[in-house]
Amino acid sequence: MTAMMPGVDVDGSTELDAERAAVLGVVRRFDGAVDSGDFTEVERLSLDDLVFFGSGAGEESVGPAGLARMLTGLRDGAAADLVEWALTTNDDYSVSVRGDAAVVTASASFRLELAAGTRSGRYLQTYVLHRTEDGWKVWAYHGSEPQPW
Repeated sequence: MTAMMPGVDVDGSTELDAERAAVLGVVRRFDGAVDSGDFTEVERLSLDDLVFFGSGAGEESVGPAGLARMLTGLRDGAAADLVEWALTTNDDYSVSVRGDAAVVTASASFRLELAAGTRSGRYLQTYVLHRTEDGWKVWAYHGSEPQPW
């Protein structure tokens, strides 16, 4: 009976589950490439009009090359004061696929240690992906630190 249900493979796994897994794989590779500064991989995993917004001043860019410039500038600018930066994504991803678009949300914990002091807290992430002939590509990213009202 399983084989007769639309969107369900004979083995019982759904096509949607496979799509969600593919989307999540791209998100994880994208995050790894951003963290390591592998901008060739960022470009491969992104659309040409990638939009990237972080939560701080100057944390916005368009296109993979713009993201590379932004991140390099932020790292160079913080180098004198930066002791450690860590962003640990929790394993609470939510993946929604609708046709050729996908939205992924996740939460993370951050720790920013500067010469002047340390900040830490919760960080929220949203990714929008688009399915292309070459597979899923990151179209937009937004990360922010939730603030009390």
